[in-house]
Amino acid sequence: MNLQEGDSGLYHAVVSGEENTDVAKYQISVHERVEPPVLTVNSVSTKSDPCNATVTCRGQNTSVTSSCNNSTCSQVGGESRGAETSTVPLLSVYVAGGSIICNHSNQVSWANDTKEIETICVSKSADHNYAVTVVIIIIIFIIFTLVGCALFYCRKPNKGGKREINTDYATVGTPDNSQAGGEEQMSPGPGPASPSIYSEVGDPHLQSVNRPTMGGDPHP
Repeated sequence: MNLQEGDSGLYHAVVSGEENTDVAKYQISVHERVEPPVLTVNSVSTKSDPCNATVTCRGQNTSVTSSCNNSTCSQVGGESRGAETSTVPLLSVYVAGGSIICNHSNQVSWANDTKEIETICVSKSADHNYAVTVVIIIIIFIIFTLVGCALFYCRKPNKGGKREINTDYATVGTPDNSQAGGEEQMSPGPGPASPSIYSEVGDPHLQSVNRPTMGGDPHP
């Protein structure tokens, strides 16, 4: 005989004869096997010793939230459940053997989900230490980057510093060097060698002047 939850109800035991006689009455409740519950860790506080974990146990339209340490669990708030019926299973959360146990049961079956307290606390502590390490590494990287940039800009050549001055020396000469009877000489100096023009100008009274004669007359 395969009973379903819909078969629950009041049953009579009847003796058949000229008249049917009830000899017994039975109230039968049919329950299905409970589903495995799910235990979820909401938060973990490692500030206190032992650490404190807030967990939620869920199963078949019912959930219970509790705060647990390594010895006890206390319910947080009221129990949240779906439709109220006589077949709603019972949820309970407790600590046993170093584990938090979420138990889901009814009158004919039970199932549970467990989490070790030490594993929960160590995992949370490791996550916290990892986050702190990452933050420290980022800060150190930023500091080294700023120091490197500062050193780079300090050693960068100054554009407003001294400049090498290149001087061009112009060549100065007379407009007509050949007519003045000048002589070209090189003038030494600290700068690049450039030609200098010197002209010799004589006394006009000492120079002879040849004038053309007229009619062959000698010039006095």
